[in-house]
Amino acid sequence: MLAPHGGGIEAGTSEIALAVAGYRADSPLEPVAANAPVYDYWMFEGLLTGDNHSTLHVTSSGCDDPIALSIAGGNLNALSIHGCTEKAAGVAETELAVVVGGLNQTFKRYLIEEIEEGCFTRALRPSNPSVNFTPFVTAVRTAITRIEAGQKQL
Repeated sequence: MLAPHGGGIEAGTSEIALAVAGYRADSPLEPVAANAPVYDYWMFEGLLTGDNHSTLHVTSSGCDDPIALSIAGGNLNALSIHGCTEKAAGVAETELAVVVGGLNQTFKRYLIEEIEEGCFTRALRPSNPSVNFTPFVTAVRTAITRIEAGQKQL
């Protein structure tokens, strides 16, 4: 689980990444549940008081942090969480979009299937304190379980 644009760079990505990895956002070393699976995670968090995005944003292909590369290279699957504007996703401001990319076509298919299963009932706006990311996190974790079930573990 990678979040190269966490903190103030792309709002909400750190919280989603931690939840998908199985950790609490308010205590990132503490698992959400005692017996639930947890996954390695790495985050680069913008903590500036000013404009984090324009100052700290690095393209995903330009992320060369040794720990991030080690996590991505040492696991059968890697998932990176990013935020984007409606304009960047190619949808109207009133629409909700999830952009799924990557090289593992089976994982992408599983992610799309689980997300389209109906986990979005309203727009996810990180600035809204009442936003509940649980359906999205559940969909992603279900897709991870599906892809792992078909792979030999190291």
